[in-house]
Amino acid sequence: MYDLQNLLKYFQGDTITILAGPKKQRFLIHQEALKLTGSSSLRTLVDGRWSESKNQIIDWCHTDADTVSRICTFLYTGDYETPHPTSRVDTSPSAVEDKAEADRLSETRLDPTEDAEAEPEVEPDIEPQVEPQVMLEEINIEVVAPAHSDHTGSDTNLQRTLQRSFDARPLTPIDGILPKEVTIGTGANFDITKYPYEQYYYVDTLLAHAKLYAFAYYHSYLTLTNLALQRLIETLNNVRCEEEHAAREVAALADFVYEHVGTEAIDKDPLHKTTSHFVAMNFTSLARDDLERSLALGGDFTLDVIRKVSRRIRADAELVEAVKQENANLHRKFGDLTVTEEQPVDPWGFRSSGQRRGRRH
Repeated sequence: MYDLQNLLKYFQGDTITILAGPKKQRFLIHQEALKLTGSSSLRTLVDGRWSESKNQIIDWCHTDADTVSRICTFLYTGDYETPHPTSRVDTSPSAVEDKAEADRLSETRLDPTEDAEAEPEVEPDIEPQVEPQVMLEEINIEVVAPAHSDHTGSDTNLQRTLQRSFDARPLTPIDGILPKEVTIGTGANFDITKYPYEQYYYVDTLLAHAKLYAFAYYHSYLTLTNLALQRLIETLNNVRCEEEHAAREVAALADFVYEHVGTEAIDKDPLHKTTSHFVAMNFTSLARDDLERSLALGGDFTLDVIRKVSRRIRADAELVEAVKQENANLHRKFGDLTVTEEQPVDPWGFRSSGQRRGRRH
């Protein structure tokens, strides 16, 4: 919740109308709410010489109404709501009726043993398909240039640029991509335990956070930028990449991020880094279906993922080499050791010849 004094200021000034989405849905908010965001871009809309401040109408028709609604909510409360994950089970009346009919038919189906002429059903000899665990060293990635690029495979400048970016170091966990002053703690805006990924789609939730981030990033609205990024990361952390719908949902997120979030500093933007890091860290599980198609298109997303996967490969290879070297050193040290047999301790004082030490008196 925002400071009460700031909230009271909202109601002491004029209002302004926002038109959102293709249907130009109207939102009426206080101008002071935009002025106190800390965003010079938003402040200019109501306190500048632009047409918006003169006409008292802000045209955000390029932003969907749901996103603008969340922005307005955040302006007044410092928080926002996103759509909860949707069930993967179709619970519509028609779907329920179809399932009930299918169950009824299965119950009334004749037993094959009662039909003397019925041919016995032969079970196909199909072994269960188990997705092999592909090690990063086995991945062979071909760089696909963007369709609009003039670069070719023999372009040495492009190759040198790629090579410099393939530093052999482990990838940063996505939690570590956040700015230092930001910490995870806001949650994913819904109870994760009630929406297990195996049973729910997360794509609408992910895109809601990404759209808020894109808006806040464009207007340099840092408070909203950080919160949207926090919640998106928290939601991504609960995506189970081995599930069949994961690749499709992550591809939808990547397509939006790389198309709609500012591209002037992709390598430094936290959301671009978060998306490509997540794909690279889970590449063996996600490289299929829609995500493969997104990677095949080339462009910045493909290059970012290739760089990060290559970093993992080289880092893992160097780690293996270091372990081998350490093992070799240990074997060499063991080989230099000489085994010596200690003389047994003689508690009675006898010499090895069987005589006692000293003379008997």
